[in-house]
Amino acid sequence: YWKLLENPYDTSIDIGYVFILYYGLERHLLDEKYEYAFDVILKLRDIHQNASFQNYSACALILTCLFRKRADLAMKFFASLDKQYELCFSDNLYLLCKFGLGIPLTCKDMIRMAKTFEFTNANYIKKYPQMFEENLRRLIEQKYGSDNITIKDYVTSAEWKRLRKQTIPVFANVSLSGQSIDVALIAECFKLKKVVYDLLEAAHEETKIQLTKMRKAGTVPMEAKSKPISKG
Repeated sequence: YWKLLENPYDTSIDIGYVFILYYGLERHLLDEKYEYAFDVILKLRDIHQNASFQNYSACALILTCLFRKRADLAMKFFASLDKQYELCFSDNLYLLCKFGLGIPLTCKDMIRMAKTFEFTNANYIKKYPQMFEENLRRLIEQKYGSDNITIKDYVTSAEWKRLRKQTIPVFANVSLSGQSIDVALIAECFKLKKVVYDLLEAAHEETKIQLTKMRKAGTVPMEAKSKPISKG
């Protein structure tokens, strides 16, 4: 553990010791040092790929943003999600954070969480991610006048009251009180799911038409080799 403290960002250190350090940082999320702890946790998430650590830390950071009403910290967290393993946490919690802090749902968000919105035809998303994203962005701009949508336009107070609740863990440190919290399953909101699904479906059709024309012209781009990483 002392070796870890010399360099907390050493990936060769057993993840168990990283968790010991993280337990203390969780405590600081509850006091006046929460911003410092927040930044350190972000740096640890960038280095240590353990799925359990990624899930616990994302949950704690998002709930901190909501509790502190800090949209700026939430944006910092969203901007940090540039690696696939950093996305190992609940899409519902991600949506809840954006909803609670009034942060719009972006084009990249919709693509990354396509399955959450029950859009499963991801062929073009995987093979032609840039083309799909450009088509989706254009469709959103045509319909809404911006490149994003406001979640609160679809999750009304009536819709909110009908949402199911889910109990999720708050802290990995078992010595802290309030180990769990009930959160609304905003990802199940029918109105929100429908508007995003329809946009993704329309982008799929636009991409299909575009590819057909490009094949006739012999200008089809190379397929992407791996799944794109999209920030929030």
